[in-house]
Amino acid sequence: MSVVGQHAAPPGPDHGTEWIAEMRPALLRFVRAQLALTPATDDAAAAAEDIVQETCLAVLKAMPGYQDRGHPFSTFVFAVALNKVRDARRAARRTPAPTATIPDRPDPRPGPEETVLQ
Repeated sequence: MSVVGQHAAPPGPDHGTEWIAEMRPALLRFVRAQLALTPATDDAAAAAEDIVQETCLAVLKAMPGYQDRGHPFSTFVFAVALNKVRDARRAARRTPAPTATIPDRPDPRPGPEETVLQ
């Protein structure tokens, strides 16, 4: 029988690695699908693996305080994964884009106003 299955309660402490082994393939598919909706990264496969690993660690850390609200435990796990994907997207947006050089003086070419008036 499935460790996670449709049970609302999380697996017990003795099943910590079992639920990870059971849910990891589905989590990886989910994260890859979510990342496919964002602009391409240099290594999307590695990013997906990192997000799944962060998700598993976050769920393990949160399990002692998990409260059963009548939903399957997998719903909680996938919500954590979605939040990790969102965190990765935000981090990617904050990464500065390198530029070749920054000009020290104004561009001598005509601006938009001058171009229209000519």
